[in-house]
Amino acid sequence: MKRFLLTLALAAYSLMGAAQTPQDEVSLTDMTFVRQSFIRNFYNLRKVVSQINMEGTNLQLELSANLILENSLATPTLKQTGRTLNIAATDGDVNSIIRVGAFHPYFTYEVSLADLDNNEQAGIAFYPNSGLGKVIYIYYQNGKVISKSLDNGEEKILAEKEVKPAPVKKLRVQYTGVRFHVFSLYDDGSADLLYSVTNDMRAVESCITHSFGVYANLKKGSDVTLHKAEALLTCGTGQADSQIIQYSDGSPYIKDGRLYLCLTTRGFERIFDSYQGIYSIDLASYEVRLEGALFFGKGDGIMYGFHATKVVCDKEKEQWMVITTTHEDTHTLAWCSTKADLSSGVHYLECTELVFPHSYTNNKGYNTEDPDFFYDAEAGKWRLAYCALKDKSYVTFLCESDNWNGPYTQIAESNYNNNTGIRIVSVGGKRYVLSGGTSTTYYIYHYPSLRYEGVFQHQYSDGGRRGWPTIIPIQYGNYERYLWITFDRGAPTGRYSYGTLYFFLGDKMWRKKE
Repeated sequence: MKRFLLTLALAAYSLMGAAQTPQDEVSLTDMTFVRQSFIRNFYNLRKVVSQINMEGTNLQLELSANLILENSLATPTLKQTGRTLNIAATDGDVNSIIRVGAFHPYFTYEVSLADLDNNEQAGIAFYPNSGLGKVIYIYYQNGKVISKSLDNGEEKILAEKEVKPAPVKKLRVQYTGVRFHVFSLYDDGSADLLYSVTNDMRAVESCITHSFGVYANLKKGSDVTLHKAEALLTCGTGQADSQIIQYSDGSPYIKDGRLYLCLTTRGFERIFDSYQGIYSIDLASYEVRLEGALFFGKGDGIMYGFHATKVVCDKEKEQWMVITTTHEDTHTLAWCSTKADLSSGVHYLECTELVFPHSYTNNKGYNTEDPDFFYDAEAGKWRLAYCALKDKSYVTFLCESDNWNGPYTQIAESNYNNNTGIRIVSVGGKRYVLSGGTSTTYYIYHYPSLRYEGVFQHQYSDGGRRGWPTIIPIQYGNYERYLWITFDRGAPTGRYSYGTLYFFLGDKMWRKKE
């Protein structure tokens, strides 16, 4: 019996080993992807853009201008004690804003306050630098978080909600261009989304015409204590739409052991609450790092949060080429380019509608999204894949052009529908076109005919429902292995707030011939 069990064990080991053994030929249709890890990032990835910094610093040094006060009544008395700043109405009633920094229509703003008595107001203000125009206040008062506007002397309550009592009041406001979203934060790490308020601040110039500050409205003799005030670029409620940054030939952009990619930074109920984030992933640990963000224009003075963006770097021309999806606008594809390094930092790019078979201008009513493109040296053409709405379902299309930015003409169309997240990938030296499908199905299409070839397999769930088949060839010593990055649609704060990231590895490696 022991010998029989040992034989079975050895056989099982042999099979497992064979499955992991590098192969001279690797086919995607024969591969199973095994889940390595997952991560949910909820505002924890962040870059501080401006703050009132009290970490061992004296804010009130002579000949310094750390604190700028905007007052309509008496000037408050400010006293720093270690890492806190006391704001006191010593000489009379106070209605004041301490400026923290410039406003940005897609940043997140946080303040922490303590020692609020009844009827005192303290929180966040967004206001015009000129002193003329609408001011938005989001503040604590009498156990509520209240949002109001003040425009030419007219005051209007926009929203309000009671919150749980806490000794330190922590407030988060995420602006998503068209509106802002208000959270109450607690010491146990929980975050309650209180409400969302429409207030369009997408003007490109808003970054220099408006400011963010700490607001305090106090009666004489009262005070409030500020613990923290920050403006942040964050990862939002989740990350989705995994698009690798790559070179013209389709190979991934990897620097210092980190893979760079575009991930949609998610917001809330509406798709325009999202915008295009730039991230990197450590290939040894799958640690995710926020690198920057891309914002887009189309000549009308508005900053758009277009996303599901493909970025391609042309090393020879030192040019970064971009095709994005104009979500919540024309819902088509648009292109732009720049000499600026888009792998990090915050960028604003004016874009132009792409000329291709499903363009908005030529075929109004088409919904088109999720582009992928590269230069096919063998064909001598740029190839572009995407999905477009046809007969109430998304279908995959492949086009080609002499130029990366078009005009493109169609060369193939998939038979299968309900496609999303279209990818052109290379596995075992062979190209495929992939798409996410219904539930946990991922379609494999022949490149370039788009003939259906099957589905690829994975072990352990990716959360289900229309993930993306972002498979990346990664050099692994003398071999090439295949990383798959996808996401789920678990949405904690509304329909479009989804995006837990999942990392899989293919069970076969390719012994790549040098």
